[in-house]
Amino acid sequence: MYLKSLYGYLAEAGNELPPQGLCSLAAVLREKGFQPVIIDATAEKLNLRETLNRIRKDLPALLIGFSVYYVSEEAVSLLAKSLKKINPNIPIVVGGGHMTMCAEQVMKRHPEFDVAVIGEGEQTIVSLTKTLQKKKDIALVKGIIFRKKVNMVRTLPQPFIKNLDSLPFPAWDLLPELTKNYIPAGDSLKRWPSTGLVTSRGCPGNCFFCNKNAFGSIVRQNSPEYVIDEIKNMQLAFGIKDIYFQDDTFVANRDWVINFCRLLIKEKLDLTWACHARTNLVDLPLLRLMKRAGCWQISFGIESGSQKVLNAINKQITVSQHKKALKMCQKTGIAVKGLFMVGSFGETQKTLQETKRFIKENYLTDFHATFFTVIPGTMAEKIWPRFGKILKSKTPPMMTRPSFIPVGLTKSNLKRAQKQFLLSFYLQPRIFWYFFKKLGSLHIRKKIFESVLALARYSLARNY
Repeated sequence: MYLKSLYGYLAEAGNELPPQGLCSLAAVLREKGFQPVIIDATAEKLNLRETLNRIRKDLPALLIGFSVYYVSEEAVSLLAKSLKKINPNIPIVVGGGHMTMCAEQVMKRHPEFDVAVIGEGEQTIVSLTKTLQKKKDIALVKGIIFRKKVNMVRTLPQPFIKNLDSLPFPAWDLLPELTKNYIPAGDSLKRWPSTGLVTSRGCPGNCFFCNKNAFGSIVRQNSPEYVIDEIKNMQLAFGIKDIYFQDDTFVANRDWVINFCRLLIKEKLDLTWACHARTNLVDLPLLRLMKRAGCWQISFGIESGSQKVLNAINKQITVSQHKKALKMCQKTGIAVKGLFMVGSFGETQKTLQETKRFIKENYLTDFHATFFTVIPGTMAEKIWPRFGKILKSKTPPMMTRPSFIPVGLTKSNLKRAQKQFLLSFYLQPRIFWYFFKKLGSLHIRKKIFESVLALARYSLARNY
C-alpha cells in the first residue's frame, strides 16, 4: 500500500528483491548467539497495524531495527512512534545508506529514532546488541549516532570490513518464503525461481547524483569461490536457477569476473544471470566469456545520449564508449537494458533529442527512463542551484516524477519527453518479439504482464 502511494502505476513494474542487508545483519547476530527476527512488511503486504501486531508478538527485544531509505523515512517514523507508545524503553535503531548520508538531519526530524548506524552494519549491530544486553554505555560502540539528553553523540567510525568472505551467508531462511514473495522485475527475469544477490561493496564511479558514502569508492568483493558456494547453497535450499546480481558495478575488477566465470563453467551449475556494468569497463573477450558462463543481460547506466549532460553529472564516460559497449553486447548475444535519466544537469530540448536519437539508433533490448533526482548527501545536493530548481512537495522526491527542473525546461517538458521515450521504444515490433520470446513459466508470464500493464497505464495517464 505504501509503495503504491509512492510509485503509483509503476509499483507493480519494479523489483521485489530480498533485503540482503537485513539478512546479513541477522546472520552475524545469529552467529553470535542471538535470535534475530526479520519482518518484511513490503513482501508480506502488511499495513501499519498488521506490522505493529507482528512486532508485538516478538517482544520483548533488545532493540528494534529499521532500514531507512530516502523515500521511506516518514513511513518508518510512523512505525517508530507507534512502537514507542507500546514500549518507550525499547531502543529504535535505524540504518542504511540514507542514514549514512544525513543521519544528524534525520535524527533531528525524528526524536523517536534513538540510534543511527553509520556505514556498514554487521560489526556495529553485533557490538551494539552485546552492549545493550550487558546494559553498558553505547558510547563505546563504533559507527553510531545516539541521543544523550538534548544532544546527539557521534562515536568513532566503524572501519570497513576488508574481507567480506569472513561474513556468514545471509540468513535467507528468516524471510517469508523466498521464492514466493520475492522476484526480480520482468525485464530482469530469465528463468524461475530467480532472486537478487550482491557480491561486492563500493563503486569506482564518481557520478554526482549517486550515494556511495555507505560503502566507499574502493570495491571490495567476496571471492569467486565464496560466491559459487553461496549460489550452490541457494540452489540447494530454494532451487534458484536465475540470479540478478545487484552490485553497483559487477565488472569493476576484470580479473575477478574472469575467475568467477571460469569457476561457474567448471562447476557446470544450471544458472543464468544478469548484472550491472559501466560501458567503459567491458570488452569483447570478457563479454564472450560472460556469455559462456550464463550471463544473458547487462544493465548499463547510460543516463543520456548527450555528452554535455554526461559531463555535467560527472559520468566520466563518453557517448562513443556507450555505443561501442552496446555493439559488443549485440555481437555476443547479451541483452542490454539501458538505464536513462531525464532532466539531468545541463538538460535542454536539444539534449533530450540527442537521447531520443541514441535510443533509436543503438542496440537496446530493454529500456528504463527515470527522472533525475537530487538525493541528500550527494555532490548533486551541493551544486544543483547552478543547473536549475527543485520543486517543493509534501512527499519525498521520487525518480518516477520530476522534482528537479533544469534551466530552460518545465515539468511538462520532462514528463512529455519521458513518455515519448517509453512509448517509442516499447511499441517497436522487435521489442514485442523480444518479450514474447521470454515468456516461459507462469511466474515469468505473470511478472512481465504486470510490468507491461503498469508501464502502459503510466504512459497513458495524464496527471501522473
